[in-house]
Amino acid sequence: MRCEVKIWILGSFYFATLLLLVFFTLGESNFLRVKQAGRKGNTKCSVDLPQKSTKKCKNLRERELTRQRGIYQLAISPYLQIPLVNMTINQLAEHHKKDEFAKEHFVNYYRMLLKTRELGKDWIAQHPEEITDFQEYENIFKEFRSSMENMATGNPDFYRFVSNSEPFRDYLKDWRDDGIFADLRLSGINPMVLRRVTDDSSGVGLKWSELKKTLNPQYNWKAAIQAAMGNNVPLKKAIKKDYVYVLRYEVFDDMSSFPDKADNCASHHMWPAKSPVALFAVNKNRRLRPAAIQIDYKPDSHVVSPGDGDSWMFAKMVVQATDYVISQMIEHLLKTHLLAEPSVSSYTGSCPSSTRYMRSLSTIAEGYYRRDLDVKKDNELQAFMNELSVNRTGPDGGNGQVNTRFIFYPHEDTRLPSQPEHQEGVINLVTQLIWFMSVKHAAVDFPMGDYGAFTPLTPTRFTHETTIAAQMQVAMNVGTYHYDTLFDYYKQLSHPYASQLVRLSYHYLNFVVNRKLKARNKRRFKKGYLTYPYLEPHWLPNGIQT
Repeated sequence: MRCEVKIWILGSFYFATLLLLVFFTLGESNFLRVKQAGRKGNTKCSVDLPQKSTKKCKNLRERELTRQRGIYQLAISPYLQIPLVNMTINQLAEHHKKDEFAKEHFVNYYRMLLKTRELGKDWIAQHPEEITDFQEYENIFKEFRSSMENMATGNPDFYRFVSNSEPFRDYLKDWRDDGIFADLRLSGINPMVLRRVTDDSSGVGLKWSELKKTLNPQYNWKAAIQAAMGNNVPLKKAIKKDYVYVLRYEVFDDMSSFPDKADNCASHHMWPAKSPVALFAVNKNRRLRPAAIQIDYKPDSHVVSPGDGDSWMFAKMVVQATDYVISQMIEHLLKTHLLAEPSVSSYTGSCPSSTRYMRSLSTIAEGYYRRDLDVKKDNELQAFMNELSVNRTGPDGGNGQVNTRFIFYPHEDTRLPSQPEHQEGVINLVTQLIWFMSVKHAAVDFPMGDYGAFTPLTPTRFTHETTIAAQMQVAMNVGTYHYDTLFDYYKQLSHPYASQLVRLSYHYLNFVVNRKLKARNKRRFKKGYLTYPYLEPHWLPNGIQT
């Protein structure tokens, strides 16, 4: 590949930022795990609401919270203008090396970061020549994976590739295939963007009347969609029957490009940022197929079809590059890490370690918060929500700057309350915290170890530059580390009722749900689809770990 051909979408700042944010949450990645209640030689305090604790236990709780608040404080980052833990990376690292709760996770993950950095440096030193063939991207991919698989630091079970353990299509060989391109919309690194195209009577998806405003009127969209469906169903009927889908990246509309200050090659040319529009349709076999790609959202933009040879492959790469940025900057970084950081920091400074998980499951919450009045009187819960919510009161209020409820809150008012008043609200809040720190994060994180490390499938730039190795490092760093399994800690809980509830949840997920999902993935594999094992419960962690 010639030196001047280049797709530069992510930028060095993205890699640096993502690696930086990795450190901010790894000490609290086991947010939902529980420490042993009490200390040797001290008063044994039961797990209960603060208003129901004895005077001695209240004093112990407040003493621990004072210590925790002295460690975990939020401050506005001068770089991102959002609240982050007010420590440097070195300060945070030193703290976690001494913290019995975080030490094992931190040390093993830090060793992996050092290992991937070493692999990147070695590869660059051994390959000074420019990449000239797609095969070379496959070679570096295999070199990195082989080295990671042989890594002998800590427990080898920590470092695993999902695609090595589950039925998985050979995407290194078939990455050009249109079926893979379509399947990646829901089975790849970003299952969050694909939308159904609907008519004006629908309240979901993207209305055709709105989408049409961005589409090139000179292109025959009806014929392209019918070709993808493999029939002559009228466009209006196809939309009505939910056959038409679209990728639309509004955040990229009119996005400015910037010079790559890290690139010293004068012959390189920047590919300007685009906001592609990709249409898909469901064929008679109920399989999603690509119909056409418009390179930018403006109506005069060029449109490419599946039969257009190399231009079609290039158009798919534009979509993949854009999808990669949205996945990792918006869905991964912004909507999980940057939301989790103030949540975890505020919670750590508001609730004692011995009660941190015990009030976290809905059934347990119902046991502790028997009435709405119990919620109002829980000063630790109130302090947590007050610091997290932008709708705050008092000196520490609003430090987390979270403005809206997360996902499932049932009421019409979308503001995150600073003073929760209802049992139902606590249950919904905890459900959301568990969801986005475990399941949602897994969906946008672990596929990176498979798809995000292979440049032709997930392009950032096409040159021999240090960012090729950097892409591998980022993908391996975020997509291969598996520290634990959701709800696997039930034996560590001292409360017998809580332990039983968590055990039942763990066994239901791993012996009922997991079997169903595995059987479904085996059927998909036999039919030639991409499988999606990333949300099989045995791959789900207890929190954000990378």
